[in-house]
Amino acid sequence: MKNVTTAVVCPVFNETQTWQQICVSLTAIFDLVVVVDDGSDIPITTCALPGVTVLRHHRNLGKGSALETGFRHCLAQGAHVVGTIDSDGEHDPRCLQNPIDQLGNSGLVTFSRRPIFSDYSLARRIRNIWISKRLSNELGLELKDTQSGLRLFSAAALKAALKNDVAPGYAVETQMLRSVAASGFDVRETDIAYPGQQRPEKRLYNAHAALSDLYVLTSTLLGRHPKKSEVPPKAAYKKPDIQKIGVGP
Repeated sequence: MKNVTTAVVCPVFNETQTWQQICVSLTAIFDLVVVVDDGSDIPITTCALPGVTVLRHHRNLGKGSALETGFRHCLAQGAHVVGTIDSDGEHDPRCLQNPIDQLGNSGLVTFSRRPIFSDYSLARRIRNIWISKRLSNELGLELKDTQSGLRLFSAAALKAALKNDVAPGYAVETQMLRSVAASGFDVRETDIAYPGQQRPEKRLYNAHAALSDLYVLTSTLLGRHPKKSEVPPKAAYKKPDIQKIGVGP
């Protein structure tokens, strides 16, 4: 395999119609594309895309766990910059072009979907604004979209974040922001340059996401989440049961 400087993680759960085309676009931007199939009902069984590695969880563990599996694989390959992108088509891969230049000296760059907030349901907009305001106040940052899954990390920031517990589900976006900021890395936000394609069913407020976000908000309000340098070290990492489908030729 060629030297890996840049890599991106694309978690997949039942996104059979979109992930391959997204990965084709990503291979023009990153040295390595890592797809993590998080126990999809119809599993990914083959991959012949050049520059793409597929890792599969045998059961659904949640978005956070899928990202952690991908992160650890990317770092093991020597990546200096690691991106994240959703597999449902909401994120346009072109937003991550020139990842090294876009990241600069920051530990984390998160891409705000604010330009397309008008496409979201009212409940989703309220949820996002509320969480973003709370988290911005907590971290002393000005962030408009703390729930965006479109991001770029430096390897150093990612390694520091992985020393803490990684939330297994949708709360991972909030938790990773906390961990990177608490470790002293610069966190920046920039608006997306290209709108993605949001499927009609994605406009509805997902009940599972709502419950996850309610937990995050309640924990923040009650002070259950440690702040800044008070984040405790995580327990020893337990590698999930992972199947490597293959590396595209």
